[in-house]
Amino acid sequence: MPPAPPAKDRADANPRLDRLMDARKTILIVDDNPTNVVILERALQQAGYDTLAAGSSEELFTHLQEQLPDLILLDLMLPGTDGIEICRMLRERPDTSVIPVIFVTAVADTDRISEAFQAGGCDYITKPFRIDEIVARVGVHLRILEEKRRLLEEKRKMETRAERLRTINQKLSEQARTDPLTGVLSRRAWEEAAQAEHENATLRGEAYAILMLDVDHFKAYNDAYGHPAGDRCLQHAVEAIVQSLRDVDIVGRYGGEEFVILIPATSMSTALHIAERIRMSVWNLNIRHTKSPLGRVTVSIGVAPSDSRPLPDVVQEADDALYRAKRCGRNIVEG
Repeated sequence: MPPAPPAKDRADANPRLDRLMDARKTILIVDDNPTNVVILERALQQAGYDTLAAGSSEELFTHLQEQLPDLILLDLMLPGTDGIEICRMLRERPDTSVIPVIFVTAVADTDRISEAFQAGGCDYITKPFRIDEIVARVGVHLRILEEKRRLLEEKRKMETRAERLRTINQKLSEQARTDPLTGVLSRRAWEEAAQAEHENATLRGEAYAILMLDVDHFKAYNDAYGHPAGDRCLQHAVEAIVQSLRDVDIVGRYGGEEFVILIPATSMSTALHIAERIRMSVWNLNIRHTKSPLGRVTVSIGVAPSDSRPLPDVVQEADDALYRAKRCGRNIVEG
């Protein structure tokens, strides 16, 4: 078989595959009859192949340590280990498991032929052989090998693309679940996480609390300092909020400057204490706010206990408490 055409002549040229497909193929002839070896070497070299020769299993495996052939012509009857056992050994080695093995032998027994294929042989030619037939079969099996390599390369590319898509989708999923400005959960993601915690709390018979929090006079802050400053204000406020909570507490951005927190396994008194800690943490940031009566950024917080009610009812009560806090002058906790 002549060498494969240059990459520029093939529409599906691939540099890595080109190196595999364009290189001269090497055929390893394993036969203890020197005459057969000479005949096969001459014919295969004339057909454009490089050849190696081994007269025993020891010589075969010595060659394999130095160079892996593209195809092996293997006699069935060899000194020491026979061809079928050698084929099995080749199939068990990772580096030789896919090398095509064509048996070339005088043995025409049906059972032995079957054994040869079961051992991993890809073809079986009986002696006396015809040179043109051997060259033709070698070419066929090398083309099959090249196709296998091409398919493996395509599979590798597809797996790489699939992994990239999984990474992208994971990032998109994380972005969809996370508020891009503050890093806390988006409203939808918070509602899903809160509902899951509500169901767990119901099964465990535990109480939880909901905190609704609003940054006071935030529109006036944006108008006075600009939206970039408003963004930074929210980021600093959320950092203070998160630092006041436990890892198990669930924080989300409910909309605009409004945030919502689920405090698992807690009483109303503890929830009010946590809310007060959050209020003071934001107060202590001392973010200047000239449009606020207090001269700095503050938050108002509404608190509601679960009391074995549906989650939306608890959220609504916390929201009502928040508005009471805002009507009472802001910068307070109401529950």
